[in-house]
Amino acid sequence: MVNSDAKVGKKEMRSIIAHEIEGHYLRKLNGRKMPYAMFGRGTAKYIEIDEGIATYNQSRFLTPKDSKYYRMFE
Repeated sequence: MVNSDAKVGKKEMRSIIAHEIEGHYLRKLNGRKMPYAMFGRGTAKYIEIDEGIATYNQSRFLTPKDSKYYRMFE
């Protein structure tokens, strides 16, 4: 949900879409197509893995100067 008076730039919106849709939603849809149900609902530690994938996707559209940019490996 987004507040109705929120101001979000194009780059930020693209990173949000990458995080939420490409990272979370499409992973779940793809998991449901697998032969084992656990891939659709999540495996052990899936929350950390799922959030890592989503954060990686989001950071593709941001630079290190953006406040929502997360460096995955240091």
